[in-house]
Amino acid sequence: MSNTADARTPISRRGWIGFVVADVVLFLLANLTAKNSSHPGTLSNVLFVAFGIGTALLIAVAVVTTVKSRRRRAR
Repeated sequence: MSNTADARTPISRRGWIGFVVADVVLFLLANLTAKNSSHPGTLSNVLFVAFGIGTALLIAVAVVTTVKSRRRRAR
């Protein structure tokens, strides 16, 4: 197998930046909608859960990428 196939990470640099920006936007929207007078906290709670799931996925993919990178260097 070639080294170029092994060197690919699951997410490109643009992908990482996009996911982080989307996660930050979810967090900001959750804070902005927290004081809504018609439905206090409903949309904020949904957005905060989405932010939490996004953060957990980012951490999981970062761990997988780090482990793969270290395994590649050890060989």
